[in-house]
Amino acid sequence: MKTLAMAPGVRLIALTLFGLAVVSAMIGLAVSRPWLGLVLAWDAQADAARVLAGSGPSAGIPAGTLLTHVSGAGGSHRLSELDFTVEPDGNLATYAEYRRFLAGQGRLAALQSGPELAFHGFDARRFAVVPDSHRPVASLPADFWVQIAVGFFAWMIAAAVWAFRPRLASARFLLFNGWTTLMFSPGAAVYTTREFALPLGQMLVLKSMNFGGGMLFVGSMVALMLSYPRQIGTPRLGILAIAAAGAWFVVQAFGVFDSMLVGRRVPVFIALIAMFVVAAIQWLGTRRDPVARAAMQWFLLSWVVCIGLFVALIMVPQVLGVQTGSIQGYSFILFLLLYLGIAFGILRFRLFDLGIWWFRTLAWIGGAIALIALDLLFLFGMQFSASWSLSLSLLACALFWLPFRSWLWGRVMRRTPPADDLFRQVLDVALAPNPADRAYRWQALLQRLYVPLHIVPARAGRVGVEQDGVALAIPAVGPFPAWLLQYPGDGTRLFNPADVRLARQAVEMLAYADASREAYAQGAREERGRIARDLHDDIGSRLISGLYQPDLLRTRESMSMAIREMRVIIQGLIGEKHPVSVLESEMRYEAGDRLETAGIDLSWRGCDAAGAEAALIDYGVYKNTLSAVRELTTNVIRHARATAVEVRVQLDAGRLVIDMTDDGQGFDPAAAHAGRGLRNIRSRLGEMGGAVRMDGAPGRTCVRLTIPLHPSATARGEPDPERQEAPESAG
Repeated sequence: MKTLAMAPGVRLIALTLFGLAVVSAMIGLAVSRPWLGLVLAWDAQADAARVLAGSGPSAGIPAGTLLTHVSGAGGSHRLSELDFTVEPDGNLATYAEYRRFLAGQGRLAALQSGPELAFHGFDARRFAVVPDSHRPVASLPADFWVQIAVGFFAWMIAAAVWAFRPRLASARFLLFNGWTTLMFSPGAAVYTTREFALPLGQMLVLKSMNFGGGMLFVGSMVALMLSYPRQIGTPRLGILAIAAAGAWFVVQAFGVFDSMLVGRRVPVFIALIAMFVVAAIQWLGTRRDPVARAAMQWFLLSWVVCIGLFVALIMVPQVLGVQTGSIQGYSFILFLLLYLGIAFGILRFRLFDLGIWWFRTLAWIGGAIALIALDLLFLFGMQFSASWSLSLSLLACALFWLPFRSWLWGRVMRRTPPADDLFRQVLDVALAPNPADRAYRWQALLQRLYVPLHIVPARAGRVGVEQDGVALAIPAVGPFPAWLLQYPGDGTRLFNPADVRLARQAVEMLAYADASREAYAQGAREERGRIARDLHDDIGSRLISGLYQPDLLRTRESMSMAIREMRVIIQGLIGEKHPVSVLESEMRYEAGDRLETAGIDLSWRGCDAAGAEAALIDYGVYKNTLSAVRELTTNVIRHARATAVEVRVQLDAGRLVIDMTDDGQGFDPAAAHAGRGLRNIRSRLGEMGGAVRMDGAPGRTCVRLTIPLHPSATARGEPDPERQEAPESAG
């Protein structure tokens, strides 16, 4: 079958105009009849028609008046209960009764079309009525508009699906199904809300639209189920189902059957049974296809709710002889639910959000059925009063149904792992010993969380559901590659928003844990580098110096210094702090030894002994301060040409202040700024939040080092007052 080459919007506009034309014709037909302004209802006890209300042409007929027959230019007609049948298909037993009903409608319509007609009541009372030429639109009841709206919107939903999916067989069957609803629902709207009667020709056309459309509706519904969500057999089976429904309509129209139940209700029940059989086949056939299963859920849920309620409220009571004409028009609203479910299923709209909604809706329906069944059991089976029956039903549902629903929810729906357990599992991934093991553990965690059939590499992106719920995208996180998870729950379900939330949570946790691990590893690498540098610069240099000492005593001193340096490094690794007195002793010994070798006198003024012993510093302060003093001593030996050096060490408000003054040749500020040694000193003290200040003049140089005893305070951004004083020109 070829589809007209039209844009979807053009197709939709054309179908909309067709739908508007049909409903406009039905509205025009409804208002074209002469209007009496009379509302009648059959009174079986009085064997007469009772006037419920009179207005307009019938305003003179009092409410409550009993009318027995009507007369006019075309003769007279004895009113009967048959004339007030709203829906003859469901309330008349035989086709003979149906033909008498049609004949009566023809006679009444002829009288109604005359210039004047008279209603006769008991005691020879006569009421003359001159009908208006047209029925006012405002007099059309609410159920008329409901049936018109159902037909139009069902057609529009089917048209919208077909307009965008014209090559889909199921969309074509749905379009035909929507056309049948556009026939039977507005057709029923006109004759079920007639004021008095309709001409025989109009009644036959409208009844053919209603019953013929209804038969084609059930036939096309079978065809739709045969083709959606997967094709059962050949596409010709669907066409055959529609043809069979049409053939039945033609056969019954020729009077083959005598029973209206057989001719007009049995085929509907047969079609419903066929729908159940095909639905079961589709359900079993989609157990390995989660997308098709989800589409079936939309379809079946809407179909079960709509058809089930319509049969329970309308068709079964009619078979039992109960008049349902007063609610039949409103019951057509159920068909809108059917079309919405079908449309959502075919267009696959938010299928990944269906699982929970499907379960909750079925649970609600199950609870309602249980409540009604128990209420009927207590009310009719055990002869309880209405209040006791309802109370016991509610109590039984609360005690048994609600716990069962909770248990079933826990069995059917996946539970999200607790956040703390998830974080522990993510930490196990992030803290694995090597990258390969970490990647393996991350993939294993995703497998445990979702049990997908496939996990395949994917492009970097963000967490999200893809392929109508079949796949879940997991983005790359640091060194972890991106993955695409397909068919969760071993292929028995689709991904839903809860899965997306869980994935986002796991990805965020993994990113945080991996960043923390990397920061820790970076810190460890830096610490290892610092230790290696210290071992090389300090211990290594002392050991090499000891090898070249001229006598054994000096060699032993160098070895002793190397051992002491090693002890300090080890104490720093295990977090031990050192008194300032130890640092001062080390600085004095090393500087004195080196200056003495260079022939320079050293004058040392140390801290207060008690204060120096009480003030503790960590390894970083110890090491950087010692290195800074060592660098200053080297500068004096190499460049100052000094004969004497004075060092003063003092504690001042949580800071260690060291002044080193020599009597050398002074210094050039430009050269001081450019020197590598001073840059190293500034770098070391800058790490601790300390400062360097230099003052020079011919014959004198003074350098002040200011070091916080607790550099973490400065590391948090607190300014050091001494550092603020240092002039820019200072070295």
